[in-house]
Amino acid sequence: MVNDKEARQKMTMANITINGQKISTKAGITVLQAAREAGIDIPTLCDHPALSAVGACRMCIVEIKGQRALQTSCTFPVTEGMKIQTDSKMVTDARKLVLDMIFPKRNNFSQHSWIFISPPVTCRHDYSIQLASSSRR
Repeated sequence: MVNDKEARQKMTMANITINGQKISTKAGITVLQAAREAGIDIPTLCDHPALSAVGACRMCIVEIKGQRALQTSCTFPVTEGMKIQTDSKMVTDARKLVLDMIFPKRNNFSQHSWIFISPPVTCRHDYSIQLASSSRR
């Protein structure tokens, strides 16, 4: 006989697929969190533990089967049976567009190559921010 604690743990788990890799994770956490737990990299710019997840930068967008549009992985909750692509052509093209809008060509950062700012930039709220992202993803 299964005790209540084991039953609750099984009910709160979700089986999902990210880039063809089957993953069992907690239902309700974000796609970004589930991917990180599985060692799958999804680029972000605005993700920071001191900030609310709002998906403002759009760099963490992913393709989720059954959704009409790309979704921000930092705000989209995991549910049972999800099929997620983090590196499809549609996703990488959209990320390139996002970087082009954030870093227009006139400032020499948008050459679809590594963007790296070092040492970390400190904002007025004293959060250390370091960007390391690629539009090639």
